[in-house]
Amino acid sequence: GFDTTDDPADGAGPGLGVAGEQQLPPRFLPDVEHDELVRDVLTRGVDLQQHTRQIDQELRELEDAQLASYEEHEGALVELDAEIHGCGAVLENMEQLLTSFKTSLGSINQDIQTLQRDSAAMSQQLRNRAAAEKQLGRLVQGLVVSPETVRMICDGEVNEAYQECLLDVSKKIAYMRVHSRQHRRLRAFSEMQPELERLRLKASARVRDFLLDKTNALRALSTNAHVVQSSVFLKYRFLNHFLIERHPEAAVEVRDTYIHIMRQYYLDHFGAYQRGLARLERAVADRADVVGAEEPAKLGGLFGSGKAAGATGAAAARDRASVFSLGARA
Repeated sequence: GFDTTDDPADGAGPGLGVAGEQQLPPRFLPDVEHDELVRDVLTRGVDLQQHTRQIDQELRELEDAQLASYEEHEGALVELDAEIHGCGAVLENMEQLLTSFKTSLGSINQDIQTLQRDSAAMSQQLRNRAAAEKQLGRLVQGLVVSPETVRMICDGEVNEAYQECLLDVSKKIAYMRVHSRQHRRLRAFSEMQPELERLRLKASARVRDFLLDKTNALRALSTNAHVVQSSVFLKYRFLNHFLIERHPEAAVEVRDTYIHIMRQYYLDHFGAYQRGLARLERAVADRADVVGAEEPAKLGGLFGSGKAAGATGAAAARDRASVFSLGARA
């Protein structure tokens, strides 16, 4: 145990036991009984006051060393503090930048979503327009007549180019008639129908005049009908087809005129041919002629070929001698 009495007679300090061991008040024991350092000091019998003074000295030396080290590194520490504050400011700026960047990303995300919706809407509109253009393209192509075609039909010369324009107009008219009931509510049909009708009448009148002029040219006997038929009527046969389809009355008129003129043409030519045949001299056999008889070397009289006979008699005799003569076939 410990002697807790303070006996100055024995020359021992406070807290020292009889056996010279250091004694601590009992109130200190619960705090130090588990401290290894204190237990080691008590076990070795070290003077606690001396040990305390030594520890205080070491603490003061350590404190002085720390203060000297602090004073030595004061500039570096101040600089480090300034750098820390600078890093804090930089990090704060970075935080603000990142916050702003996050806000911008949110705005960009909304813009991207808006663009996606707009793109989808535009794609749908494009598909709708493509489908409408496909349908309207056929409609426009079937109805619209170019100004060049109109000028050619109304004022152009009737030639191969005119025939091509006429073919195009005929297609437009056919398209109008086929689809007029299906698209009768469309404004384009109601506007183009009278225009195509006027163009049809104008083209029919010009084609009629052209064909009648070429047909009337056959009235002259000197005209070669075969050349006119091959170079005009066959070459421009679509003109007659156009009249038959688009203006049957004019086609009938052209046909009747052609038939009448060609009838007169062939009648005149065969009449002239008949008259020419009638003017030809020919020998007529009578009962005095012998079939298969040899021609005598010298014949006199009617069948003679001598010089005494006249020119007319010689020709007649020459013709009559050859009526039934075998000649070289004998």
